[in-house]
Amino acid sequence: MTTNHRKTNEVPRTSRKVVHACRYDQWHAHFKKWTFESVTIAPLSDGDVTFLLRDEVRVMEKNKGAMPERTKLDAYDRLAAETAFDEDDELMESEARPNDDDDDDDDDEWRGRKFSSSPSESLLTAITESIQQLGGSVHPKLTWSAPTDAIWLTQFSTKCLNCDEVMLLLQSSDRVAHDLDGSAYACCREDEEEDEKIEEHSHSLTLRKHSMSLDLSREFRVFVVNGTITGISQRDVSSFYPFLASEKSKIGWTIERFWKEEVRPSVWHKNICSDGSLSSMEKNKGKPSLNNGYCMDLVLSSDNEKVRFIVDFNPFGGATLPLLFSYDELSNDDGNEIAFEVRVIETQGKVLPSKGFGVPFDLVDTSENSAIAEFIKKQQQQQQQQQQQK
Repeated sequence: MTTNHRKTNEVPRTSRKVVHACRYDQWHAHFKKWTFESVTIAPLSDGDVTFLLRDEVRVMEKNKGAMPERTKLDAYDRLAAETAFDEDDELMESEARPNDDDDDDDDDEWRGRKFSSSPSESLLTAITESIQQLGGSVHPKLTWSAPTDAIWLTQFSTKCLNCDEVMLLLQSSDRVAHDLDGSAYACCREDEEEDEKIEEHSHSLTLRKHSMSLDLSREFRVFVVNGTITGISQRDVSSFYPFLASEKSKIGWTIERFWKEEVRPSVWHKNICSDGSLSSMEKNKGKPSLNNGYCMDLVLSSDNEKVRFIVDFNPFGGATLPLLFSYDELSNDDGNEIAFEVRVIETQGKVLPSKGFGVPFDLVDTSENSAIAEFIKKQQQQQQQQQQQK
């Protein structure tokens, strides 16, 4: 069991090979039987990519399906807010784009790139058909990230019932922009060998079938570094589940058995971790350990006896949060198998703050002269003028 509880802010850098392997369309084929039913639309055309990057969101007046009413947040919606390579606190801020003051439909340009004013009909058709195929409700996920930072627009849910909702979430998400503008590789090392570098591929959109049977208390993040498990953390760190503390041993045993039987023997794992240590330790003789690896998010059964779903794979480091650990605690310099620790919230007082839902600061800043305060003031003035004219 690990005993070092020293926290640090140092975030490991990873390789392009690992980041590429954590694309949904790269790992899904290897673990399809352990994932949700889904449809992947690939590749996205250049026009659709530039449309999603356009610094503008438009909702047609006739398109009332884009903003349905919702009153209940289910487990899947909250679970989505935790997958991924897509954590709010760690995302790198993308460069500011110029404002588009034109109110017409002409394409604007940013860094020499033309922005499409509308998505392709083929993409819209594919999304609509996929939603029907998956039972009428889906959760969108781009190449690496789900648009969970934009769910304040759809009453705090990534659940989409139609094509318009999917496009609204994708257009409004900084996480999606993070995938599309190349920032996903910003966490990679700059000293990679030529044969470790991976060429950028086109992007894909995955629609996952909605599930009502997920239990937030049974989701965990598994850290695999240099070919071995170095830690397991409760995924929902903003909640206290009293029964988890007494079940840590069973949780660790179930996850380790699953990883050894299903993940470690896979071609996907071997492509990253070679013979058990990343790229073989000989290659890095005389150099600092790379501490390369990945994180696996999964959901256990209600009795913690088996794994029900693999939710996602993320690179170790970069934008992936270590949750109840520090990165130093999870390191594994020599690639040898170690006794790992399972960590859960053991008292109500130890819960961590929620990551929130990505609501823009302008909408929650109510101080004098803030954007929302000015908006309310203008609305009040307009109402007074209307009343005076009557």
